[in-house]
Amino acid sequence: MADWYDVPFQWDEGEVRLPPEIDERAQTGNKYTPTWSSDDDRIDVPEAIRAWRSYKGEEGVVGFADMLERVQQRSLVPNVDHLVIDEFQDITTLQYAVYEEWRPHMETVLIAGDDDQVVYAWQGADPNLLLDEQVDTDEVLPNSYRLPSRILNVVDRQIRHIEKRQEKDLKPRKQGGAFEAVRNPSIVELSRNVRNTVEEDEDGTAMILFRARYQMFQFVDEFIKQGMPFVSLTDTRLWTDRLQGYVSAVEKLDDEEHITGLEARRLAEMLADSAFGTGGRDDMFDAIDDLKEQNGVEDLAEMAVAPAFIEEHAPFAPGPGSAGDMLTRVSNFQERSVDAYFKGQYRGMDPDRVRVGTIHSAKGREADHVFVGTDLTEKVVEQMSASVDPDDRPPGVEFTKRSDPVPVLTDNERRVFYVGMSRARERLVIMENLISGAPTLPLDVLLENEPTDMSLGELVEQAQEPLAEPAEAE
Repeated sequence: MADWYDVPFQWDEGEVRLPPEIDERAQTGNKYTPTWSSDDDRIDVPEAIRAWRSYKGEEGVVGFADMLERVQQRSLVPNVDHLVIDEFQDITTLQYAVYEEWRPHMETVLIAGDDDQVVYAWQGADPNLLLDEQVDTDEVLPNSYRLPSRILNVVDRQIRHIEKRQEKDLKPRKQGGAFEAVRNPSIVELSRNVRNTVEEDEDGTAMILFRARYQMFQFVDEFIKQGMPFVSLTDTRLWTDRLQGYVSAVEKLDDEEHITGLEARRLAEMLADSAFGTGGRDDMFDAIDDLKEQNGVEDLAEMAVAPAFIEEHAPFAPGPGSAGDMLTRVSNFQERSVDAYFKGQYRGMDPDRVRVGTIHSAKGREADHVFVGTDLTEKVVEQMSASVDPDDRPPGVEFTKRSDPVPVLTDNERRVFYVGMSRARERLVIMENLISGAPTLPLDVLLENEPTDMSLGELVEQAQEPLAEPAEAE
């Protein structure tokens, strides 16, 4: 409880009461003077923590962190001889404490991770836990199985500005690759760029990444108009497997083909009430269950359902022209996506070819073409400005929570962008000042760690060249 204030982000003084010794609004006087005035309605974090713990005790609620605390406090050790931990760079200090409890009891311990890919610092992940860990054998893998040489050079140049990190001399998956940078593009231009990319590379995949969800939704709002199906890495209100099942059912029925039992269930779930016969939606669910039992299958996806079955139970099921209008229990984004899809020219396209999300949601994934917006959020800029040491700023450069463009990038944010940029197998596109009103991270600050006078072409050309020597702190 005592260390609640010591976290890797900045508390909002307007919303949260800080510790009395540093909070300017805390009252002092004699022992009868209340610490907080009666009109101070800000959140008291220690009080909230106590209330949450009390609630969990009364209701018998146990969270994951509670389990870890009990394991540590009670010295509970699993009955195993070998311990393997992947993604070690993202463990929290509490998880590390459990690891320290277990480690002496193991015959062998293998930890794996990449300190450049810490993206959960906001919840306590600390790259130093990996970097400072004492090991008998330290092996740095020599190959990148994703990045071609030019993109590898770009991400190496970007990440080298972190002072304390494990040096890596990775060999590329292949020579070549493409790196592009765009200043001041519009959302419309990005939408067209993604569409043209998918059309020109018939088997290629594309991933469009943003620093924040609201930025992603701005893009989605425009991209829907293209009529392309796509996968969201972060949100269930967009083009989901459930929605794809509905769309596939409509397409197959329009071609008088059988659909799967799972697709039939999607129709039963998502069609408006007016699509069903006198028996209604529940009758269709019951009929599907009966058919499943008759066919002796466990998985509805393995069961074939004839068009006559749908005509019997949902006689007013729509064709492609009205499929969007007949949807129910879906978001506006989903309804508009279905409508645009059936009016467009991309019917039958695999939704997985286009993936949209935040940079955090892209961890562990990859695509042939990756688009990354460098726009930040006001909250991120506020956190960075509060944590940057004045000595780390370029000479004569001021950095406040309202700075735009941003003159400095912290190590934590640099790692986040490294993760996004290193998803690209063939082509990486970086976009500066894409989102209107969002604070902008300039390309030269991202790549060179400071504002420069270099032209966009010079930045792009230099970034693709290999570093002259192993990366060193500048």
